[in-house]
Amino acid sequence: MPITESMPGTSTMADKNISFDMLKDSEFCLMSLTKAAMEATNKEFRQVITQSLQQCIQEHFQISDLLIQKGWAHPYEIKHQFTEDIQMSAMVTAPYSNIKM
Repeated sequence: MPITESMPGTSTMADKNISFDMLKDSEFCLMSLTKAAMEATNKEFRQVITQSLQQCIQEHFQISDLLIQKGWAHPYEIKHQFTEDIQMSAMVTAPYSNIKM
């Protein structure tokens, strides 16, 4: 069931945006936990961080797989992904293109 299915006025685009935000947040979590594990001096604390890191890695893979499965990410088709990213940027910035500065 899509995340926003029960919310009126939402669409697949919202699910896509939420999923990419989750992927970005997952990447931040991975970097933070990796740094914490490298800097931890307490063996037990390091083990807890390492377990959390392993769980975060699995969740990151699940999110990545979802994005690929839904056709929202194209990691093996760089030109296609780049074109899609440019089109999305144009769509997002279009309302602001007429603003005089």
